[in-house]
Amino acid sequence: MKQGQTEWILALDDDPWAVEIVCAMLESHGYQVQPAHSMEEAIEIIRRLGSPSLLLVDGMMPNVDGFMACRTFRELSALDKVPIVFLTALDGEGDRVAALEAGADDFLTKPVSESMLITRVRTLVELYRRRLQTEVRSRYEAVMDATGDGILILDSYDQVIEANQAALSLLAIPRNPLRTIHLPTYVEQHWVVERGSIGPFSEALLVWRAEGPPTAIEWTSRRLSERGSGHWAVVLRDATDKWARDQALGRMMRSLGHKLRTPLTGLSVSLDLAKQVDLEAERLEMIEVAERSARRLEETIIRILEFTDTATLPSPTEASIVAPHEFSAALEMGIDAAITNKLSRAVRVDMEAAMRAVEELVRNARSAGASEIRVHVAHHPGGAVQIEVSDNGPGLPSATSQRALEPFFQTDGTGEGEGAGLGLSIVEAAVNRAGGSMGIWSSAGDGTTVWFRLPDDAAEATGRLAPA
Repeated sequence: MKQGQTEWILALDDDPWAVEIVCAMLESHGYQVQPAHSMEEAIEIIRRLGSPSLLLVDGMMPNVDGFMACRTFRELSALDKVPIVFLTALDGEGDRVAALEAGADDFLTKPVSESMLITRVRTLVELYRRRLQTEVRSRYEAVMDATGDGILILDSYDQVIEANQAALSLLAIPRNPLRTIHLPTYVEQHWVVERGSIGPFSEALLVWRAEGPPTAIEWTSRRLSERGSGHWAVVLRDATDKWARDQALGRMMRSLGHKLRTPLTGLSVSLDLAKQVDLEAERLEMIEVAERSARRLEETIIRILEFTDTATLPSPTEASIVAPHEFSAALEMGIDAAITNKLSRAVRVDMEAAMRAVEELVRNARSAGASEIRVHVAHHPGGAVQIEVSDNGPGLPSATSQRALEPFFQTDGTGEGEGAGLGLSIVEAAVNRAGGSMGIWSSAGDGTTVWFRLPDDAAEATGRLAPA
């Protein structure tokens, strides 16, 4: 029985005239009725249409009487809870008891009045519907509570209307009064949004604001499918261990970078002083080779520190509302490339992350030998802005392009090329920190396109109501 559909009823009676009368009564009150003149026909209809909302069974039929029909229906798992009305000319007390023992829920004696029939049918169908809803709800709650992830359902005003125990525990939300909690406000008061953003279509990393052991949560939210409802769901996952490891790794990398830069500075100064001494050409050349290596090492250390800070530190900026012409003006001022802007309305994005990513991608394309670079900006379904940076450079083999976002990846495969091989990794870290995603399309000889998406919650920014 599907919500919103007309209830349908199976009427089993070997008398065509009797079943026609019953069908006319029920159909005049909005019910859809399928007549069946034998048990075999009834089973075939049920196989074809699924379970009915109610079964009307005549008590006196040849071959299979109403009592046997009730027992047969009850043995079928799909019908074991479907209400059965025993409709018969029999009127003895023993017949009533036998019908109920066979599985019937009600017993009506022919001829039955239309008002009596409709009242009994309406009552049983409504009880059956409520029973199904209760069972579905129970299964839903069991699944919600069985999963380790936190799940919240919010209404169009961003207030929590449902939450499983895992979500309450992860976010430290009191169950009562649950429906008064405006989730974005609650999160901003108690958590630090280290990465991404919170809204109906976003991804973020939350860290507990209060003192005590740190707790980190990964947040993923999406609109629900019901059109026009405005409801949305949030899935939460405990990321404390991963976040702690990332923080420890970031501290170690920053410490290591600073430790290495001190002796490297001394080495560079010593090499520079050594060049000022009157040396043979061969020794002078060796010093210059050492100098170049020292400069490359220093550049690598600087990029490692930049990558570490981008990947592990909280996002320094928030999304801002930007009109299409402002977006174009910012790109034209910051980069040297052909720009196509397809934005048709204002967007609310992290412009610092967008500009940093585009500048780095254009710089990478230039260093790869591209002479033409194009930047394309457009809306992306699902509430995002997609920016593509395409070039006419040498491109990468398809197998190699899948590794291009890996830290320290270099196209020559030796690790001896110019740069540290961290440019794309830094861009990806910045985009991820802003709650976005990134990818690359490339093939040898056909250039490269790197795309990234940043969340755009302009609609929510203008349409969201304040907490009640």
